[in-house]
Amino acid sequence: MPLQIGTFLKDRYQITEVIAKGGMGAVYRARDESLGIDMAIKENFFTSAEHARQFRREATLLAGLRHPNLPRVTDHFIIEGEGQYLVMDFIPGSDIRQLIAQQERLPELQVLDVGIAVCSALEYLHSRNPAIIHRDIKPGNVKITPGGQILLVDFGLAKLDQSGQATTVGAQGLTPGYAPPEQYGQGTEPRSDIYALGATLYAALTGKIPEDAMNRATGARPLVPIRAFNPNVSEHTAAVIERAMQIDPNARFQNAQEFAAALKSARSSLVPVSSAASIPQPYGAVPQQPLPTTAPSSGRRRSPALFIGAGVAALGLLAVILFFLVSPSPKGQPAASLAPTLPASSPVAAKVTDTPAVTPTDQPTEQPTAALPAGYSRGEGQIAFASDRNGLPQIYLLDTRSGDISLLISNVDGACQPAWSPDGTRLAFISPCQGKAEIYKNTSIYIATFSGDSLTNPVVRLVETVPGGDFNPAWSADGQKLAFTSLREGQKIVPFIYFRDLTANTTSRMPASARYDRHPSLAPDGNLYAVEAQNANGVYFINVRNPKEKAENPNAGERYLNNVSPSLMPDISPDGQYVYFVETPAERWLTRQGLTSGLPERLIEGKGFLYDPDVSPDCSFVVYEMDGDLYRVNVNSREITRLTTGSELDFQPSWRP
Repeated sequence: MPLQIGTFLKDRYQITEVIAKGGMGAVYRARDESLGIDMAIKENFFTSAEHARQFRREATLLAGLRHPNLPRVTDHFIIEGEGQYLVMDFIPGSDIRQLIAQQERLPELQVLDVGIAVCSALEYLHSRNPAIIHRDIKPGNVKITPGGQILLVDFGLAKLDQSGQATTVGAQGLTPGYAPPEQYGQGTEPRSDIYALGATLYAALTGKIPEDAMNRATGARPLVPIRAFNPNVSEHTAAVIERAMQIDPNARFQNAQEFAAALKSARSSLVPVSSAASIPQPYGAVPQQPLPTTAPSSGRRRSPALFIGAGVAALGLLAVILFFLVSPSPKGQPAASLAPTLPASSPVAAKVTDTPAVTPTDQPTEQPTAALPAGYSRGEGQIAFASDRNGLPQIYLLDTRSGDISLLISNVDGACQPAWSPDGTRLAFISPCQGKAEIYKNTSIYIATFSGDSLTNPVVRLVETVPGGDFNPAWSADGQKLAFTSLREGQKIVPFIYFRDLTANTTSRMPASARYDRHPSLAPDGNLYAVEAQNANGVYFINVRNPKEKAENPNAGERYLNNVSPSLMPDISPDGQYVYFVETPAERWLTRQGLTSGLPERLIEGKGFLYDPDVSPDCSFVVYEMDGDLYRVNVNSREITRLTTGSELDFQPSWRP
């Protein structure tokens, strides 16, 4: 039976809203009293053995998934005689079905962006081992948050791919018009999701449910061309989507990567790179609604095991020989593990050829050139970064001049978020690390000291372990202080910024006027710092503060950057002139704004999910991660260079001064 408003589950989740309900189950909005956040709870009314098996399958499938276009499952449980419950992220906003009902047809660019985002999720799902097939992609299962984030939801029919196995009776639910013909009995595979996504995009462009696949397969009814319903759709876009909906799976795109590439090509043929004068509204946003309550989550597509098996095996053998592991347990301090230079997993510093030239928002101005590491030219140097190329994330060092990649820090519990000190001799990082995340719980910050590429002293823990976790380390210009994000505010996961004085060995919290803060970056003058903050409406923005003024008056001493779009991940340039950050309208932009004055200037438009910009020591380049690879952009010419390739997740880059 449906739960009543106010009901508590497990003495933790209070039901606040019935989102949807039917004969088999319901979906609720609930308040997690332990964390103080809203969650979505899916209830299955049926508790038979078969339904329990399907419930456990869905919970198991979702619990291990981490991708920015997929919801997270955080809990699941069964209450005997009542129901089965799945707790996951609450996703605000509207689904495609609701938007079609409101608007009849969605704009072509918006539909292409939806397709590209869902393809990214499918690439991730299909590259699991074994592959995960969603099997129920339709307009009602694609949500767009008010801030423009696109998520594929509802895995109630998902299954592990077992080629040649017909769909079982208990899992034969399907949606006519969106299900491919093979789903009616012979079994599904990854290309089945390609069909369903194509049908979803068809409906979004036309406002019509596509002709049922079985009617098409038997010749009873043909598919009406998209442009017959909506002649404003470009021929390029229509051809791409109709190919995805071919009855014969061999005639469709053979994987999500191919489909995404075709959608991106259709998109690039429609619109040139935008200028700062025309800032798009978030796709899917309903006017007057607040922006998202959660920042875009981090994630990464993974290529099929076929492409990475040999590389992983080879690197794994080297890892066994070269690694010596350490433990970050509170009983002892970990030691870094250094290895000789490993062969680069792929050619680096290869110029990107598939990225169109970017029209600058303003005429580029030459940046002052700071000192460069000895023997390096502009744009060259060493970059520390986290990577899962050997399984659990560790920290590696990329030499952009030679292309060599070497293991720098190896920890038995993983290591990530490297941050070089201003003199390039010390590296702060966090552990444990299981992968890329926005919030790291139960982590500590460590400092390793190097002479060249050799460790000179044991790794030390920044502070004693505290409940919650410390992460996002950032150095002061004199190397005497370290700012970081901490969850040490008790049971609720609320991050704030702390400073550690490395000379006095004292820790203090910085005053905050936002809902919460994270991701600090310190100005070289020592008077200002930038943070990624969230206000009471759930909007993420960049805030520049003067700690002395804030201490005297919490409502003063701060400047808000870029009040047009949600903004994330600030990095103050070493010369103190600019704050670089990620701007998140419909597409992600690398944007900069004067530290103390000026308007935002968009530098490049990310063709994927762009994260963690870091400015080079000479202030002429920015390194960043996009979709799991590292890129470098010249801030004057806007020329982009791809630094790493391959199926590995390379993330959180940090230039070495």
